[in-house]
This record gives sequence, structure tokens and C-alpha cells, in this order.
Amino acid sequence: MKIAMYARYSTDKQSEASIEDQFRRCGLAAKQHGLDINSVDKYYDEALSGTSKHTCKRNGYQGLLSAWERRDFDVLIVTETSRLSRDALETAELQDRIEKSGVWFITADGINSKLPNWQLLLGIHGIVSQQSIRDTQGRVSNAMYGKLENGYMIGPPAYGYKIYKELKEDGRNKGTIWKKDSDKSQIVMEIFGLRLKGYSFNGIAEVLNDRGVPPPRPRAGKECYWRPGTVKKIISNPIYRGVFVWHDSSTYKKKISDSLEESKPEEFERPELRLVDDATWYSCNRKSSISRTGYGGGQHIYSGLANCGVCGAVLSIATGGGVPSLTCAQCYQARRVGIDRQYNGYLSVNGLRVALEEALDNLFSESVIDEFRNRLRSRLTQGYEEELSRATLEYEKANRACDRLARAIRTIDTTDDKLIEQYKEASELLEKYKARLDSIKENHSLIDKVGIKKQLEVDPRTLLSEIWEGTLPVEHVRSMLTRIFDEVVFESKPQKKTSIVRIKYSVGIIAAMASDTSLIDAMPVSMRFQLKSNPSNPKGWDIDRLPCNTE
Repeated sequence: MKIAMYARYSTDKQSEASIEDQFRRCGLAAKQHGLDINSVDKYYDEALSGTSKHTCKRNGYQGLLSAWERRDFDVLIVTETSRLSRDALETAELQDRIEKSGVWFITADGINSKLPNWQLLLGIHGIVSQQSIRDTQGRVSNAMYGKLENGYMIGPPAYGYKIYKELKEDGRNKGTIWKKDSDKSQIVMEIFGLRLKGYSFNGIAEVLNDRGVPPPRPRAGKECYWRPGTVKKIISNPIYRGVFVWHDSSTYKKKISDSLEESKPEEFERPELRLVDDATWYSCNRKSSISRTGYGGGQHIYSGLANCGVCGAVLSIATGGGVPSLTCAQCYQARRVGIDRQYNGYLSVNGLRVALEEALDNLFSESVIDEFRNRLRSRLTQGYEEELSRATLEYEKANRACDRLARAIRTIDTTDDKLIEQYKEASELLEKYKARLDSIKENHSLIDKVGIKKQLEVDPRTLLSEIWEGTLPVEHVRSMLTRIFDEVVFESKPQKKTSIVRIKYSVGIIAAMASDTSLIDAMPVSMRFQLKSNPSNPKGWDIDRLPCNTE
């Protein structure tokens, strides 16, 4: 009878002698059943697990299956079924293959397909093997969590860091730590700096490629250069603000979504790895860091600045007819296909500029600036504890709101898009309050003594000339506008040549930008304006302030 044997070991940490040992045990099993082992076809795989995701990588196993299809052997011997597979579905397919082919299946641990009820024994072994995988995964997961709790790191280092191993006295590995790579960490900080200036992911990648900066982890056989996706991954990685997030990878999230398990990401503080402050990190990760869309690009300073008051979509720049204007492409398309939705039409770019200038003129009045500076001075006298208490209350309130919405989403039978959108907005607000709370806890002395002093000394009006004089790159001006104006909404067009615009902004943001410090006072100001086209007016527009009923 023709005999085939199969052996496999799982990881590169296991001994290669494991293969020969398995074949030796298979030979003993063959002799126990009176089989001649002088002529045996041997198939094996090294350093590959028996889970289904590695099946296609196991060349030895694939060769065994091909020989099985050709009926090249009559007997198959393995030390245990887990060598062939640890997957329940794969084990069931193995049983079906044995039954249909008539191959005599023998394992060194007691399975014999010529005995009654061998299928039951095979199934039990399969269940045990699968549970073993779960146990191993649990032990590995617990071990990694323990490393993080003890201040060590797991996985390969992010771009900008080097990996080091701490050893015990006996030479064994105690744990892994990351340290800043002086050259690459500078590149990371430059990437965040470019993003703050309004560069898109494409634009940042282009700058780095033009300079010949090597990209992270080049892959064999692929052209090596910076891609927009690579830049986005760096900017969105919280390790650069000194926080490692456990169970936050896209791979793990997909695994959880497929298995319907629940697991919340958990943060581990790593202040020694911080490359940018919280304000910079969150600013770069908001869509409004360079435009409301989050992508950047466009040849106009108002690209991605304003939103539609009807559907909330970002307004597009229309240049037809020679006079640039803003319009909602989504509402226009909805009207064209018969959807009953209001369409505001076009908002003149020149009219929008008049509204923005009027808002800034009001914000930069002596009374508003004096009030802002008084709030900053009061922070110095009120002290850290009061500021921390206020920020904590804001965060806890936002957290409760998120929890309520999350419970509501879980209890309803159907998808409620409006509820989900509310949850997203509440989550963004929670993230903002958490960033502020973390910033106060970690940097309160710096903010009190340095940030406030600089913002008290700077004149925010110096920023105006930079915005309007036209000497800065388009993307830089666009970034400044989207950071200054937290909200610009084209509400409605009550009649021809008349538009209603709502604007929300803060003198604190402007002071932080002008002094190159973190945001300290975020008290917002909301205004509504009515714009009427008037050719006799030097600016071409009459502007009136309206009651702000959306504050």
C-alpha cells in the first residue's frame, strides 16, 4: 500500500527537528498497523499555523491535497489531526474527503478510519484543537496587555521610533521599548507642520518624494515612495501625541466586526514618545484642519470652507460665467432627479468675503479683545483646579450623551441615520473635550505661564493682513480660514441677489494662531448676516447683521 505522511510545526521558534520527530512517530504508528514504511511520500510545512487563513500558504499541505486527488497514496498518517488543520470547517472537509476517497487515515494519537465511530473521535479532536487556538490567542493577548501595563510596547515601532529590548539578568527578553529616532521623528513633525499649513495628503507626499525622503517600511517588489495613504496613517496615529491605543488597529476592528464581539480601545500613556502636542494632533485630524472635506486641494482659498444650510454638504466652487461662486452640488442634483429639497442656488465668493471681513472686524474690536484678555487673566488667578474641574464636567457631560445615544442605537430594530449622525457629532465633541482635559492635566503649568502670556501680548489683528494680502500660498490661507471659522453656513436665499450666511468663530483660535501657541480660550461667537448685491456700494454689497437664532 502506498503511504503518505504529513508534518507541520507552527512558528519559527519551534525546533525544525519537530518535523523529523513527527515523521518518526508516524513511522511507529505505521508499524503498529503492520504497514511497510520503506517507501513513503513525505509532505511538510514549516513555521505556519494550522488555521484556515494560512491554508493557502502551506505548500506541503497543498501538495498533499493534489496527490490525494490523483490517488497517489492509499494511507495517510499524521501525528494528530491538528497537524492537518485546527479549523472546524477544514476538519469537516477532511472527514468528507476521507470517506469519499477511501484513504485509510491513521494518527499517532489513536484515530483509525477503519474502526467504528472514528468520525466522532475526529470531531472531538477538532473541537479540542480549535479550543487550543483560542486558549493560545487568549494567553498571547493577556501577555501583550501585561507588557503595555508595565510600560513596554508591542508590535513593530511606528515611523519615527526605534525598537530596543530590555533584558533580564539571565539574558532573556524583559520587554520592548520604543525610543525616538532623531531623523525620522523630525520628518513626522514636519508632516504635522505641513498639514497645519493646509497641505493635503497628496501635497505632503509630493514634498517628501521631491526631497527623496525614504518612505516607511518599503515592501519588496514594490516601488518605494510616499503615498497619500501613508501620510494619513502617520497623521492619524495617536502615538505621536504620546498615547498607544490597544485594540484600535483596522485589522482588529475588522476581526471584531466579523465575530460580533465587543471590545473597546484602551489608551496607554507614553509621554516620552510624544512628538506633537494634543492641539496640533487633533487639529490635523479634524476635517476642518485644511478644509471641511478633509482632503485639501483646490485652487481657491474658499474651497471646502462653507457648508450648505439645507443638507450640510460642503459647498463647491463654481467658476462658470467668470464670477466665482459657491453652490451645493448635492441639493442641485437632488432637485434635478425630482427630490423635493430646497436649493439655495449660488452664493457669491465676493459676498462671502464681505461677510467674513465684517465678522472679523467685529471680532477684532477693542471691546471684544479686551474681554478676551480679561478671560485669559482670570485663568491665571482662578488657577489650575477650577479649570480642570470645568473641563472634567464638560467631558463627563459629553460622555453621558454619547452613552445615551449608543444605548439608543443598540435598542432600535432598524438603522436610524439621524441617530447615528447625532452619535458621530457627540463622539467628535467628546473627543474635543477629552483632548482639552488631557492637555490641562499634562501641560497646565506651560499653558498658564507661557501660552497665556504670549496670547496676552500678541495683537490678533496682525493675522488679518496675512489672510487678505494674497502673499501666502492658497492652501495656507485656506487652512487658516477653516481653523478661524469653525462654521460658515449658506443658510438660504430668500430672494434674488440676497443671501443669508451664518458664521461661528473664536478670538481665542486667532490669538493661538497669531502667537503660535495652543488653544486656551475657545469661547465661540456666532453671527448671521444678510447680504444684498449693490453695485453702488464700494464693496458691491450691503450687509446687515441678523438675530442669531442658532447659537
